[in-house]
Amino acid sequence: MKISNIIRRHLRTGKLLLIISAFLLSASVNAATVRLPQKVTDVKDGSEQICGSDDVKNGTCSLVSVSDDGHYALLSSPGGMACYDPYLIVVNLTTGKGKMMDYNRHATCSGEATAKFVRSPENGRLTVVIYDPTIKKNVGLNTIDF
Repeated sequence: MKISNIIRRHLRTGKLLLIISAFLLSASVNAATVRLPQKVTDVKDGSEQICGSDDVKNGTCSLVSVSDDGHYALLSSPGGMACYDPYLIVVNLTTGKGKMMDYNRHATCSGEATAKFVRSPENGRLTVVIYDPTIKKNVGLNTIDF
């Protein structure tokens, strides 16, 4: 095997490793750099909501995901004793306003409901879809408009 072929192979492998490393680093940095407001204000009535930055630090809430445009965070807080399904809150990272997501929390009360940001195929609007795997159904659909 020629030296030039060996060098080319190592350069290709090195580039691939560099690309993979950069991708993994950027993914972990994005999750670590989400700046949640210390206090979250309810978009409807102005009252204080759970899931500010301190609530995430102390484990009361957890960050589920960030919207594709980086303007919103989806957070989860465990349900209570009567129903294990989580509370799901979307926070506008620019204004600090938040909104509890509407869904059929008592469909099974299994605590297994999951949520994610999607773009509506009809109009491209940011939407939160909530899915309960125990009954294999979407139990909530919320358009983000605040």
